[in-house]
Amino acid sequence: MNIRSLALDGLTAVVAISAAVVAWDVMTRSNGPDELRDTEIANFEEIASEGHRVGPPSPPLTVVVWNDYECSVCRAMEPIISQLHQENPDSVAIVYRHYPLSYHAYGYPAAVAAECAAERNEFESFHELLFATDEWMTPRYRSTLSEMAGSLGLDPIEFEACLVEHESLHERVQRDVEAATLLEARGTPTIVVNGVYLGQPPRDADLDTWRSRAR
Repeated sequence: MNIRSLALDGLTAVVAISAAVVAWDVMTRSNGPDELRDTEIANFEEIASEGHRVGPPSPPLTVVVWNDYECSVCRAMEPIISQLHQENPDSVAIVYRHYPLSYHAYGYPAAVAAECAAERNEFESFHELLFATDEWMTPRYRSTLSEMAGSLGLDPIEFEACLVEHESLHERVQRDVEAATLLEARGTPTIVVNGVYLGQPPRDADLDTWRSRAR
């Protein structure tokens, strides 16, 4: 079953991502969207096997999204991407991967914090918290992120130690960055749907454009 078939059920990735363009239009971007391209990703199964999956293991529709938690466009798109799975829990999976941008001061430590939470089986809840508030985007981010972890029942002292000391989690984030670089991703969010590279939502995209790129 492809994206066009899922459209017959009432909600598609194309509709969800196109809706994000509306949110994008009212925001300022620091980097331009990808040029239109309809690129098949040969190693999609490998790409989708990394990161953090929300949803079934082998659904008809898999969306892989590279985020930067400090990215305002990612923050605008997240509720739409999340809704796509929530309304189709048996047929849609979202795979979250990291792509913290070099000019964002707090995107990288937030990605490491998400990995610390994942080690404690709280990725999804912590991921939602990171997008729900920007209070952690301060020079005291470690203590704020640890307090957020505490609100989920995690040990904040242990969590802060994880942020500082856990080298293997930095390697996980770096693997995601390298995967995005191999795709020639230009920024965030970068999206691949069922092996088709969608990149970033362009300002003038319409439904037909997205449908043709994600057939």
